[in-house]
Amino acid sequence: MAEIMIEDYLDRIVDILAAAKPVPLSFNGNKAVDVDAIQDAVDNIRANMPDDLRQAKKIVQERKYIMDTTNEKAEQIITEAEKKAAALTDEHTITENARKKAAEIEKQANNQAAQIKAAVDDYIIKLLAKAEQQINGIAAGTDQVLSDNEAQLRRARQSTDNQMKEYLSQLATMKNALKNPAK
Repeated sequence: MAEIMIEDYLDRIVDILAAAKPVPLSFNGNKAVDVDAIQDAVDNIRANMPDDLRQAKKIVQERKYIMDTTNEKAEQIITEAEKKAAALTDEHTITENARKKAAEIEKQANNQAAQIKAAVDDYIIKLLAKAEQQINGIAAGTDQVLSDNEAQLRRARQSTDNQMKEYLSQLATMKNALKNPAK
């Protein structure tokens, strides 16, 4: 949902740039943009970024829950195996077999826990990498749009300043010509 909203705000920035009007007296194609509207869109993008971070935090919490549940299950299996082993202590052979079985179950439980942990870690790493990639992409796009707009504004300002200097110079020349007409 936040990704769609962010894309909407980026589209809004593109629309603002597309609707920009030419700067008067600008001969190099500079355009004036609504800086407040662009800043509003950028602020909204930033406000919606934490959703990805919250999702990553939720994934980490789910991983912890899975690990805790798996460890609890492994402990239950071990406890159950140990109880069964204790109940069969009457005969040495049966007791020995029960201990072997408990060790085997413990080993299997530990192997399962390790496999689940590895799978969960891999899944979380992939999701975090994807979230980071998306956030970096959005931040880079936003920075580029702001950088482009700043550059456009600087060029428009420089062009306007140069034209104003030229017009003022021409006006001064005309003023002097009117004060001192050629005889």
